[in-house]
Parts: sequence; C-alpha cells; structure tokens
Amino acid sequence: IFGFLLPHEVATLPSPEQARREIIALTGVEVIDWATGLPELGSSAARSWEQSEDERQSRMYDQMVRLGRLTAEERMLNLFLDLYHRLKNAGLVQEDTLKLPLTQELLADALGLSVVHINRTVQKLRAKGYITLRSGSITLHKPHHLASLACYELPPLGAVAGETPTWQRAS
Repeated sequence: IFGFLLPHEVATLPSPEQARREIIALTGVEVIDWATGLPELGSSAARSWEQSEDERQSRMYDQMVRLGRLTAEERMLNLFLDLYHRLKNAGLVQEDTLKLPLTQELLADALGLSVVHINRTVQKLRAKGYITLRSGSITLHKPHHLASLACYELPPLGAVAGETPTWQRAS
C-alpha cells in the first residue's frame, strides 16, 4: 500500500498499461470524471487538479521517508497524523477523533511492518496515552505533541482550517 485517498481528494485511475497498479475502496466512494466535468467546474477545479498532483507526489515522498527512516512508533504516529490533518481539512475530524476503517493487516502493509509488530506498537501507543482506538475510530491525544515525536511536519495553519473550494461545496 503506497497511500490512502480520503474524502474530497482527487484520484488518478490507473491506465491499462499500469495493470499492476490498483485503487481499492475500503468505504463507499463517488467518482467524478474530470475529463467531462472540468469545463463546467471552472478554473478553480483545474487549479485543484494541478495542486492534487503535487500533493500526491509529496505524499509519496513522505511515505518513502516514513518507511525508510522512522521507527515503528514514529511510522504509525506519522501516518495517523497525516490522515488526521487531511481529514480535518475535509471537515471530518471531531474533537481529535477520526474514522479509521483500517485493519492491522492494512496498516502492516502500509507501514512495512508485520501484523504482530503493528499490534505491539498499537498497544505501546495506547499505554503511553498517545491514542485511543474504538470500533473503527481513533483519537489522537495532543496532536501537536505527537507531531514532534513522529517527525511529522505540521501543515501551514491555513491549510487545516482552510475553506473548501467552491467547486467542492455541496449545493
């Protein structure tokens, strides 16, 4: 697993030449064909498309660093913080709690660790009071503090509390 797409994020579907690359949905999804929808969505959608390409590339680099340089605890916290900030930007975090429909097997695949190591790491993070896991959701306690522990670069202040582009708002 190279990454996770979240609500309000743009995906590029693999072409037939990229047969080994797949996108698998863990929850319900809505797909919009940008090729046909772009003209009516306007220039803000085009800018968002270009920005999404940069963001995906940046997340891929972050994933490489996560796998290559961080300890198991740092990897897990770093991934949780990344998901937290991206979901917060989409308005899907309440009181530092977010839905996390990921099994330990999926986390293991994404973090390059065994399932046993994931389980032990989750137990350590719980015991230290960093996280609370409950039936498909996770609470990150003191995310700013966790960021310093997990080598996680906090997004700019405006990025988390930023407005949703007009083309993404519900009508």
